[in-house]
Amino acid sequence: MKLLAAALFSLFALPAYAAGLTTEYTRNDPQQDCDTFDGSGSGEGEWSDMVCPGVMGYPYYIISTDGREAVTYGYAERSGMPTFGAFNYAHSTVEWRMARQGRKTIPVAAIQRFYLADVNGEWSTQILVVSKVGQPNGGGACVVGYVSAN
Repeated sequence: MKLLAAALFSLFALPAYAAGLTTEYTRNDPQQDCDTFDGSGSGEGEWSDMVCPGVMGYPYYIISTDGREAVTYGYAERSGMPTFGAFNYAHSTVEWRMARQGRKTIPVAAIQRFYLADVNGEWSTQILVVSKVGQPNGGGACVVGYVSAN
């Protein structure tokens, strides 16, 4: 819990984000609600790149490769999250932390639960990934913290 508090403090220490934060949630089934814009062909293994609807027009991207997923929130020129070494998948719900910036409310952070497999293939570990949301005019996306959720 201390890690989450430190991550959120560092993310929102900027004066523009000092006002009260609100929360919104999205829930997407990647196979039904997201658009696959690249993927493996026959005999290339299993991988796909998808874009999913987020909040306020901000998308998020799921990169799925060999039983592992990485998610980048908002606008970014490159992936904002390294994947875990273990087989994993992201929960379908994303918690978006919203802040006022001038006259607009924008998403500034995203929190999503990941499930990781152990050496026996059991989904034994849960981790909350706290990420900065990439903004349209720069300010790339990145992970700011991991929290054990077991």
